[in-house]
Amino acid sequence: MSEFTSGILFLRKDIRLVANYVNRVTDFNCIVNHLNSKWSVLFTPSTVSTEEFCENLSHKLPLLYFWNNEDHGWGYIVFLRGALHAEFNVEYETNVEEHISTHGEHTDADIFSIFKLSKRHIILLQEVLAGNKNVDKFKKILKIENMSWLNYDKCDEDVLDSITVLEVQLREESKIPLISNETTDLSPFRKNGQYGYINDQGDIVVPPIFDRANYFSNGLGRINYKGKIGFINHAGEYVIEPDLDWASSFSDNRCVVDKADRSMVINRSGELISEIDRKSYTSNWKFREGKVNVETPEKLYGFMNEHGSWFIEPTYKEAGHFNDGYAWVTLPSRQTLFINDKGDILHVPEGYRVGSSFSEGLAVVSQRHTCGVIDTKGILLLEQLPFTWNCFKEGLLSIKFQHQYGYIDICGNMVIEPAFDEAFEFLNGIAMVSIKGKTSFIDKSGSLLHKPQKYYNTIMFSMRENTIFKAKYKERFMYMSKLTGEPVFYLEEFDI
Repeated sequence: MSEFTSGILFLRKDIRLVANYVNRVTDFNCIVNHLNSKWSVLFTPSTVSTEEFCENLSHKLPLLYFWNNEDHGWGYIVFLRGALHAEFNVEYETNVEEHISTHGEHTDADIFSIFKLSKRHIILLQEVLAGNKNVDKFKKILKIENMSWLNYDKCDEDVLDSITVLEVQLREESKIPLISNETTDLSPFRKNGQYGYINDQGDIVVPPIFDRANYFSNGLGRINYKGKIGFINHAGEYVIEPDLDWASSFSDNRCVVDKADRSMVINRSGELISEIDRKSYTSNWKFREGKVNVETPEKLYGFMNEHGSWFIEPTYKEAGHFNDGYAWVTLPSRQTLFINDKGDILHVPEGYRVGSSFSEGLAVVSQRHTCGVIDTKGILLLEQLPFTWNCFKEGLLSIKFQHQYGYIDICGNMVIEPAFDEAFEFLNGIAMVSIKGKTSFIDKSGSLLHKPQKYYNTIMFSMRENTIFKAKYKERFMYMSKLTGEPVFYLEEFDI
């Protein structure tokens, strides 16, 4: 089968803007992956208008929509300030020059300066666009060689879980709260176009009979079957029949669903809690501590309860989820602060600003070049730490000291010495780390669980609490064991 790749590229540093938009504005599944230290890529389903989506998102950041159909051609569109700004397209079946003339393709590489390309690389890019139009050279100059065999259909993930993992792994997001996925020994897989579930040993537990399957949350797996959505338990039995038109994932043992033109909040048994006016507002409809952040048509944020009533009135420019009794909010003045469930402000120490959401009763607050840690009373417990947006997980915080990452405890003691190029949060006693471009996992002593390997496309999957994760390894797609680094279950070639 020939390659078909398509995705929306953006600068990795802009992840906060993308995460804010995707997690709050979209009501469809998206997937985000990172290619390298510079580029990340966003995938949207084929049912979504890519042009409309990019135009809206490009109000916040420049976007490069890239596609490559190995048999038919390749091209890109640059979106900037809410509009299509430049376009280039090569079709292999037609005369290239005739095609360019007919469609007015843009071959001026100067536009790529908005993506921080050097003058030298822009000159090289111009030579490719005006010359042989070789897609491999184009990708090499932009440093997106890993943008191969990737598109939405090759990903198998839910945006609302993916995006939180993205924030952890890319360590760029300062505002959107980090949400752990609960432990489960089941992971979705696809075979012959249908989805089922395997356990951590690679045994098929639920046969592949669904049109789509998502990871479990609150003990239930969301599935698509014959155009409808339902939820199953770990035995593959329906807990909520597949007769829903739309459904969020379960969180706080609640789920928002659409059925027969009604929007409702239900519990894990499928019982009605309340009817709500979902379509008048924008939200991911994930409840946290009994509340969900919601955006009004006037672009203001507030918090609703499970009955669809305003718990805290919509007066904020942005808002996160509640964690440990507090949520971050951004005022119209652009100041970001913490509020409790009564709307009262938790003042951070003077000279500091909100850095991360609360996690395990602690939150990072930042100064210009350093950061500190406060408790839920606003008391500064640690200060003069290297700058970070990470959160404490299982009592440890990953921080970059000079050029490498290590871990400190809640007292500020260095418990795992800096030895990693990247180091992520602990989940069930293990954490993913990167050493010289290779990936492994460590325990809380800092010991490697297996020899670092060169994995690809580990984003989102590595950070789940399951002990297996999806990866591309030696040109094969598979589930790998975090504990041993060995293959557990081989996937269809394009299923990742």
